Amino acid sequence: MPSPWIKVHGITNVADARLAQAAGADAIGVVLISGDPVEVRLDEAAEIAANVTVETVVSVHETSEDFLREVLLTIEPTRLEVWQAPPPVDAPTPWYRAFPLRGRENLADLREYAQDRVLVQVSRDLLPPDGRRFLKDRSLLQEMGRLGRIVVGGDIDEKNVAAVVKHVRPWGLELSVSAEGDPRLKEWDALHTLIRRAREA
Repeated sequence: MPSPWIKVHGITNVADARLAQAAGADAIGVVLISGDPVEVRLDEAAEIAANVTVETVVSVHETSEDFLREVLLTIEPTRLEVWQAPPPVDAPTPWYRAFPLRGRENLADLREYAQDRVLVQVSRDLLPPDGRRFLKDRSLLQEMGRLGRIVVGGDIDEKNVAAVVKHVRPWGLELSVSAEGDPRLKEWDALHTLIRRAREA
């Protein structure tokens, strides 16, 4: 099984972006969603993207033509991650759908928006090794993986990341370890360990 594609979510500054790259991430994620704890401005996102060579994924929940044009011209992202919004029309850059795992209705989402990957946010009770609902919903996650390149995000930590990779077999992982008391800064010892364990799994 190949090593999963890894995106570090919620980068808010250049230093953290460079550290994510040095730690072995394949991509960094910046958030342009109003009110999100790790929201950044367009100019901040552009500076972050300009200082790394890994992929830059921009999370949005607005897909109007004017907004996306500004995003693409200012940041030049590798991909868009679309939350709770209509799909972009003829977007000139790759994009993928992102949503919380709700149940089998998500299969309809995947069939309607066939893409090369999809992000699914999964709560702790759905993740091994201590997930109470994991055995029940494991088949759902695997079926989703057969429909597209599933990227699992959510409550992934050092204790469960190896089991997530082994049992869910996702195409990718979205990881984030925030510094205690400040979601806008990363806890780099923990994140480095998390990425290493994901690779080893």
